Amino acid sequence: MAAKKQKPKTAQTKKSNFNIEENKFFVPIIFVIILLALVMMFSDFIFSDKMLSGSDTIQAGIYFRSMLVDNVHQTGSVPLWNPHIFGGMPYVEAFHGDIFYPLSFIKFFGPIHRTLGFVLIFHIFLAGLFMYFCARQFKLLKIPSLFAAVSYMFAAYLVSLVAPGHDGKIFVTTLFPLVILFLDRGFNAETFIKSFFNYSVLGLVIGFIILSPHIQMMYFSMWALSFYALMKLISNYLNTKSLPQFLTKGALTAYAVVIGVALSAIQFLPGYIYTNQFSPRGDTKQGWEWATSWSMHEEEAMSLLIPEFSGVSATNPDYQRKTYYWGKNVFKDNSESVSVVALFIALLALFIVRKKEAYFFGGLALFAFIYALGATTPLFKIFFYLIPKVKSLRAPSMIMFLFSFSISLLAAMGIQKLIADGKSLKDKIAQRFNYILIGFPALLLFIALLFGFGGEGMLSTWSSLFYSDATTTQVQQGFTKFDVAKLNL
Repeated sequence: MAAKKQKPKTAQTKKSNFNIEENKFFVPIIFVIILLALVMMFSDFIFSDKMLSGSDTIQAGIYFRSMLVDNVHQTGSVPLWNPHIFGGMPYVEAFHGDIFYPLSFIKFFGPIHRTLGFVLIFHIFLAGLFMYFCARQFKLLKIPSLFAAVSYMFAAYLVSLVAPGHDGKIFVTTLFPLVILFLDRGFNAETFIKSFFNYSVLGLVIGFIILSPHIQMMYFSMWALSFYALMKLISNYLNTKSLPQFLTKGALTAYAVVIGVALSAIQFLPGYIYTNQFSPRGDTKQGWEWATSWSMHEEEAMSLLIPEFSGVSATNPDYQRKTYYWGKNVFKDNSESVSVVALFIALLALFIVRKKEAYFFGGLALFAFIYALGATTPLFKIFFYLIPKVKSLRAPSMIMFLFSFSISLLAAMGIQKLIADGKSLKDKIAQRFNYILIGFPALLLFIALLFGFGGEGMLSTWSSLFYSDATTTQVQQGFTKFDVAKLNL
């Protein structure tokens, strides 16, 4: 019997072994791409010899920082007196910007009009990096964590702060993800040594935030820290029934705050003494009108869905031709908007992610949103009368960085759930998922059609409901806020 001829071996296509979670180059490559996107966004500044324009930078930022940088280069020390304002005032005590804030070190290495811009771009990149690590702390995969990073760092809320040159707000927004990261690590650490280490690093981050030195944004950060710590303390106690552990974690959280205050005392303590005992302007501005000034009104709230809705009062003529601000504030040079995609997925997450952390950050986002509305709702009176020092704080919309953070992290949790269990969602949850999946884009389409076919009528309806003064408030003779709104259509 003749032997059977063996068939020649054919080349078999090898299955790809690429695994995002195991590949150590994937995330660094993505962050290089993100950095390139950031460079493209600020290319007009980066590839020039000009400054990154910011209204506050021009008014005071350049002057304050150049005084610091020149004095350090010439004498090796921080200036102690500013003779050019109000007939003279102390430099450190009067909070002349980020004197001791370490992450703005770039300003000492080059022309001040250039380096201040690079400090802001550097922080926007760090915001994405820190947000990624924070998301990973919640055991999220790389793709959802990267989504959180991109949503947070490229949110209009953060990037638009470059226009007014609000560097302190950018610094705090950048560092905040590290607050939640190390606080959560401290609570979840297996040994006391690891827990103590993470709380110590948390104290360092708090110190940096105070040195930003944006005291109001720092205060908001400490609210969020307190809320999250309280949630973890209660949750851990209910699971373990261990009073010693409850007291230890609570004491370590307080320890971290004390470390932060101690590290920042070089600027915070002299400033506290000066504003309370010597400054003629210290704590003179307070009350309802002051506390609710620069609230986020209905127009800005609508801008969370349609970022251009309320417009901006831009100094850049190219952008000014695109939108005009017509809201209730005197002017508007930034936006509170976050990614509408992240907002949509975060809404999904509230229905499909069954975790206490998801409910917490959903609640934190709602808290920040209600507070930011200020006098737009009567609920602000609760904050005004119950929370210390709120009477002395203005611009409640500053708190929206907590909203942006919560939405980005919540959206990442939603993406994680869809990746892991999307095909096996239970019937009721799947039904809710489909309602939101179809309903939210349908709502946006409906709004778009209404404004597309009857824009002026829609604005008239809006004004009659939320802004009756729009048709009578003149921005110049014969030209009202309502006329400004029509230009945005």
